[in-house]
Amino acid sequence: MPGACRIVFGLALGAACAWALPASAQDAPAPLKLRPPKLLTTDDMEEAGYLPGYRQYSGLGMSPYTPLVPGLPGGFTPGFAAPMPQEDWTFTFSGFMSASLEVSIAERENPQPGQAKTVLHTLPVIIDEYNSFTSTNARPGNWVNLNFSYGNDVVTSSISINTYNPSGPTNFWQIGSQYFINNMFLHFSVPELEGFRIGWTVGYFTNNYGALGQYGGGLYTHAITGGPQGVGETLVIERDIGGGVTVVFEDGLMGNAGGKAPNEIVQGGGDEGDPEWASSLTHHAHLGFIKAGATTLQAQVHYMNTWAQDDRLQRNPSLNPNETPADLPTTREVNEAHVQDGRLTVLGFDAKMISQTYGVLGVGMAYIDGKYSFPLRGVTTFGGEPERLTNSWWGVSTGGTGTLLLGGISYTFSVARFLLSPEPFSGRAPDIVVTTGFDFGRTTSAEPTYNGRLRYKGGIDALYTVLPWLGFGLRFDGVVPSSKVPEQTYYVLAPRILFKTDWGSRENITLGYVKWFFGSESHLDGLSQRASEEIDDSMFTLNFNMWF
Repeated sequence: MPGACRIVFGLALGAACAWALPASAQDAPAPLKLRPPKLLTTDDMEEAGYLPGYRQYSGLGMSPYTPLVPGLPGGFTPGFAAPMPQEDWTFTFSGFMSASLEVSIAERENPQPGQAKTVLHTLPVIIDEYNSFTSTNARPGNWVNLNFSYGNDVVTSSISINTYNPSGPTNFWQIGSQYFINNMFLHFSVPELEGFRIGWTVGYFTNNYGALGQYGGGLYTHAITGGPQGVGETLVIERDIGGGVTVVFEDGLMGNAGGKAPNEIVQGGGDEGDPEWASSLTHHAHLGFIKAGATTLQAQVHYMNTWAQDDRLQRNPSLNPNETPADLPTTREVNEAHVQDGRLTVLGFDAKMISQTYGVLGVGMAYIDGKYSFPLRGVTTFGGEPERLTNSWWGVSTGGTGTLLLGGISYTFSVARFLLSPEPFSGRAPDIVVTTGFDFGRTTSAEPTYNGRLRYKGGIDALYTVLPWLGFGLRFDGVVPSSKVPEQTYYVLAPRILFKTDWGSRENITLGYVKWFFGSESHLDGLSQRASEEIDDSMFTLNFNMWF
């Protein structure tokens, strides 16, 4: 009960009692004592259950439940993976939804009678696309995430259903949007043994490492290191070593479930050849140190190695006349007449400071080395899957061979938390939250266009929550897709208005506007390189989201 309400209630109750007591009792009334409210001084709840935003999760990566979608306006990302300590078998349900109306605006070059000068496009025709370096999270996007778990404090079975195209049927350009059963895994928590705490996850799931925010990617959603996805296992071992420091070790082996289809399976019209994706395996290992306290410090190193030894991709017309021509002209990234075994190695480092007073600071770096990695599947990096790494970072003629050195920083600061420190901020008052960040990547490649190319982007976002139901935000980003072509540089300005039902409500409605200021040669990333004159330079968005 708020303090003012408690005082009014206490005075009213005291007056009522005084009126009801005999006169002798009224001569010496007992003083009214108000019990001060109990303040939560530490983020420590014994039985949190599933509480979005509460982060006690064994492991160095993000939870498999974390939605792999663009950050919401303002960089908001709900937290997942709160523990379920109940000894009894328990069924839990949680989820997240985001639905967006996105309308980009352009002008018709030669309007005819009965045609408006202004044209509206939905789906929008814009430069921002998910998992691309040119993305600045200008479009909030669509996502539905439903999580189901059943288990106890020893073993839990989890299933998630996901889609980024919440509609009845899929359409022709989003055939793969309905993930349906996206994750299905078992998690075992071994009773503590000689100070060691052990967790083991087995099944089909996604790991993600190198996130620079407290619960997500920070200003930009790309995880610096990335992670594997597929069927396999991840073992987590942690132990307290004194001084409030915990050491955590992870190791896992994953195999992708999207390997090559049998040769006799007809794809589409039957004349474009078989799928070119190899069945791949990923081994990953991680070591981290976490120091708990008023300010939590984390530092961790990562290693991932993805490789394939699949003979089904190679075509041999001498043995099978149907495999003519041997090298398909539609796949410039790979020579089907001689498919070399691909390999992709990722080394990463990241560190975070999480402070109630000074905010959240995350820094990270990674090094990616690819050798004929284009056909690989089951791994995602800062630059995307090996297909996008090839098309957007190294060039199609390399076949996925090249290196990428990258780094990033993200910092989030709350004015109210700083001013109220050391007292905790409940969130039920006006606040200004500022998030800023910077990412860069430098490539080496056999293609001169990409060799030595530096790409970088930076931005700042501010959200001023004025009332329990109202907030105003503004974001600015600058993107340099290529240091070799300054004319590709562009800038993004995105104001927004946020509506909620209360200070701490789990839903919000955001009305936003995005304006791009393109260079003369700005274009989409990768192979689909529409020029700036073919991309709309402004967009209105209306986003509805809720987590539960």
